[in-house]
Amino acid sequence: MTSALDRLAPEILARISFFLAAPELATTVASPSLVALHLTSRALHAALQAYATPLRALLYRATFDTAAAAQRLPPLWCTPRCFAAELAARLPALRRVRRRANIRADEAELVRDLWTVFVLLLEDSGKNYALLTRVCGVRAWVRDIVCVVFGRGPHRPDLTLASLAVWVLWLTDDHDTILAEQEQDPQHLIQTLLYTLTIGGFQWSSYYAPTSPHSLPSCPHDVSPHLPTDGQPPPLLHTTYLNHPLSARVPPLTPAASAAYLARFESREVLDPAQFALPRTRADADALRRAGPTMEDVARLRRVRLQLPRRGPPDGIKSVDVEMMFDEERAAGDDDDDDEGEGEQEDASEQHDALWYRLVACVDPCAEESTPLRGVVHDLGSLGGCWHGRMVVPDPEAFTSYLFAPPAPRRHHHPRRPTLAQIRSSIHPLYVRLREYHCLAPDEPLTSCARLNLGGVSISADQPDDGDEAGVNGVLGAWMPPWWDVREDGEGATVWDPVTRRRTRYALHRGGHGANGQGEGEPYGAAVMRKVAAAKERWAAEAAVHECREDDVPMDDGPLGADVEAEWEDTVEHVSSGVRDILLLGETGAPHGAAWGDHVFVGRVRSWDGLVVLLRLPRPDPARTAFASPFGDGKPMAPHAAAFHAVPPHDHGHAHAGRWVFRGYMQGGNILGRWRDTATAVDVVGLEGAFCLSRDEVGW
Repeated sequence: MTSALDRLAPEILARISFFLAAPELATTVASPSLVALHLTSRALHAALQAYATPLRALLYRATFDTAAAAQRLPPLWCTPRCFAAELAARLPALRRVRRRANIRADEAELVRDLWTVFVLLLEDSGKNYALLTRVCGVRAWVRDIVCVVFGRGPHRPDLTLASLAVWVLWLTDDHDTILAEQEQDPQHLIQTLLYTLTIGGFQWSSYYAPTSPHSLPSCPHDVSPHLPTDGQPPPLLHTTYLNHPLSARVPPLTPAASAAYLARFESREVLDPAQFALPRTRADADALRRAGPTMEDVARLRRVRLQLPRRGPPDGIKSVDVEMMFDEERAAGDDDDDDEGEGEQEDASEQHDALWYRLVACVDPCAEESTPLRGVVHDLGSLGGCWHGRMVVPDPEAFTSYLFAPPAPRRHHHPRRPTLAQIRSSIHPLYVRLREYHCLAPDEPLTSCARLNLGGVSISADQPDDGDEAGVNGVLGAWMPPWWDVREDGEGATVWDPVTRRRTRYALHRGGHGANGQGEGEPYGAAVMRKVAAAKERWAAEAAVHECREDDVPMDDGPLGADVEAEWEDTVEHVSSGVRDILLLGETGAPHGAAWGDHVFVGRVRSWDGLVVLLRLPRPDPARTAFASPFGDGKPMAPHAAAFHAVPPHDHGHAHAGRWVFRGYMQGGNILGRWRDTATAVDVVGLEGAFCLSRDEVGW
């Protein structure tokens, strides 16, 4: 005799299953009630199995955030079968995190679990972070991993494991958790470990590709190897994601380590008693004829804060339309519509879009074909505006001793080489007001200079220069050619190219951090916007012509919906932005220049991975650097160009002091990376450290 439960329609049973499992998954990442329901009878189990895939897909959407996946991935990656497979892969990993069961176990399994948590944080719109922190206890789990991984004696940990652990630590940081960590870790073990990674960043991964070439991808014989100052290349990770094989780069370690360290420094920064002896205001300092910072400048600096990862609202179990389980078209096609409704407001996952695209697309610097997973790695206009931050400057003598002094035998009495934790450092303020200029097609961009001088052999890593040996400066000169000059106006900048001996026009992007022309006002001036409007059709015509959409895929019969991804190849349409090069010009500006040193900045952005390279130069004295301009208009060189040429770029002597190059990536509203001096040859590790810049919304 069949029970009343067995006589229920399968559709009703599926609804019961969903409302049984969804609350439990959101609170325990397991569903014992659903297991018990399946064990009730064979007939009931068979009826539920017919709706297993759409039910699991619906549970996935109720438990995890899906807006980021729908935005970043081709449609065939977001089918019900993909979501169902990902649910089956994530739940066991999250249960291990909750039990903290694998910290000292199989390293390969630990890497897989760290990657799962890392991807959840990159996709977080609110639900993922709440699930990881409130249910799984991810903070305690990752703290234990960091302590265990970096506490295994003198041997350095696996780079993949270390990078993912530090990134998960940083992505789960906020003001409250950092303060709680300091109470739970009175010896500041985590901060000490992060400090050693920050000081010794040249030993780890910092960039997705060698920084010497400005243009990528390139032929294999043209791509320079990772130089010692570039650190190790990020490892390649092969995994399965949303039921698809995925090859992705592990995120570089040092940006996350530097950001996490400086966030902890800011939370426990103490006031130096000597600062009370400073003049109160700039007017007081001028009256006393004293240079340097004032108490007003110090107070302004103490308000500088790194932008911590943003969180979405913890929605809990989102209201999901269970009727879509029984409608094939809606089961396959409504994910995007639902996520578009979520995206009417700014989604927290958008801050990680560029990072995701770098991980999945910046895999091979020699690959000419574009991957369907490639996306925007630099938000146009996002660098324009005022920035403030800090840079970690190690003690030069101790740092040099660590680099070049051989370890002394223990039995001898002469001094031994210091460890990274023993190297003292100072935290310096960093201020810059940047302007972002774009070279728009069909104009030819400024020639890039990326020549290296390795062992006396000159190697062209990008484009050949005009034979001037000053070209060996390469990335240490922000890829700028020798004897360039610039004329700025309200609409843009005209740059003199010494290689082609022509003038190149760059348009000023006015979008600020509301980039890509979206937001208030137009991104460019009126004349440039007319040019952009006329060229848009041609730029679109140059892109790929085929785009695969979910509603173009034939549907299978039955409750499983459309899942024929094995028969269809992922394709994507890349429409050109029309931007052929990005030039950055900036300065420290008042009032920070009088307090911390007046500098000008020159830089460029590499389009392949969004690498930002900024060269900081002391502002030149017009009386001593009145170089004749190659424009031939009788005017002297612009301050940025004059500062660049004040010392010959190929001279690696002490005269380069104060000329520092900053290399990093935009990540979550910050520019994270490393700086180094330019006095040392490009193929040798010189004085270097970490820096973090965040946007100053007030400006100056």
